[in-house]
Amino acid sequence: MSDETKKKLKAWGLKALAMLIPIVLGAIGGNQLTLPKTVEVEKRVEVPVNVVTLDEFEGVHRNGWINDPEVVRQTAEDMPTLRFSQTPAGQTRELPPAVYLWQAQKKVTGKPTPLKDQNPTGSCVGFGTTTAIERTLAADIAQRNGDPSEFTLFSEEVTYAGSRVEVNGGKCPIRPTRQDPSGDGSNGSWAAKWATKWGMVPKGKYGNLDLTEYSAARARSWNYTGVPDELEVVARKFPVKDATRITSWADAKKALANGYGIAICSTQGFGRQRDANGVATPGPRWGHCMCLDGYQTDSVHEYGHIENSWSKTNYHIGPVGWGDPTTAGFWADSEVIDRMLREGDSWAYSGAVGFPRKKLPVDWFVEAKPARDRFDLSAFKHEVPLSW
Repeated sequence: MSDETKKKLKAWGLKALAMLIPIVLGAIGGNQLTLPKTVEVEKRVEVPVNVVTLDEFEGVHRNGWINDPEVVRQTAEDMPTLRFSQTPAGQTRELPPAVYLWQAQKKVTGKPTPLKDQNPTGSCVGFGTTTAIERTLAADIAQRNGDPSEFTLFSEEVTYAGSRVEVNGGKCPIRPTRQDPSGDGSNGSWAAKWATKWGMVPKGKYGNLDLTEYSAARARSWNYTGVPDELEVVARKFPVKDATRITSWADAKKALANGYGIAICSTQGFGRQRDANGVATPGPRWGHCMCLDGYQTDSVHEYGHIENSWSKTNYHIGPVGWGDPTTAGFWADSEVIDRMLREGDSWAYSGAVGFPRKKLPVDWFVEAKPARDRFDLSAFKHEVPLSW
């Protein structure tokens, strides 16, 4: 072996030894090796990307619904109507192929249904419940050709605060946690109890309180103080006569066909993108309350329309789909909605005890009427109790 070859072998051996010593010492001393460090770096890169993507559009909203089956069960027992399936409306057999409750509201008001946004509070239960009740009221007025002045929009922060505090004996059962420092959130059954036992407060001015527009700051402030006493007096003038749980897609269709809006609470989330028909696919899970306000059937599938309260973030994008709903909502597959309803905290609202069956069909099953059939509410002031 030549001297040159010996020198190369010696150099190679020294280099190999230099690489081996840290590995051996690391194994003995418990130090992190190169591979674990690489994996850890990869994890730190991947996790923030997912978190940012969700938080950018969902923020604190996704935990606005408090999932408490025992609370729901107890509240349901205190409602006038225990099971929707036992009501006259629940016995409906012949259903139209499509129902768009927002079109009833458009017919009565002469205006598109307003875009709503709860940002930046987890007050979704106030929004989902209030919107469902507004849909019920509009459908009732539209069906009987009632006076448009009977319709009003309701204060979301009042419904939200009342569901948290007044329903629970003047105490708020929810406190800030490390996971959710806001302490926001409510339960669908609490909102149902507020609406039926206390009532609803129309948007408007009450002394020094201006409730014409939703205030996130006010909702957060009333999280713990509850509804001011003077507004409780107003709420009792506008009671919702009945609320009952909807726990299946079959019952949801019957409720919607009879003009009863539904507040749907669940852990099922949805993606941002709507397809050509306005349908959004199931996405990341969230604790959220929205309004189920219509359905569409074709020869193969059935879909429900869900109105969301994240309009300012433009969470949902793409075509809006059947019936020309707002850009705030989306359509979802009926099987997905059925799973949501089976979580047990979704509520239909009625202006009469017992959910009477309506004469079907009515003209708000179809798309918008010509402009001459619409009404302008801008000149009306809602100063008298609702007739229902």
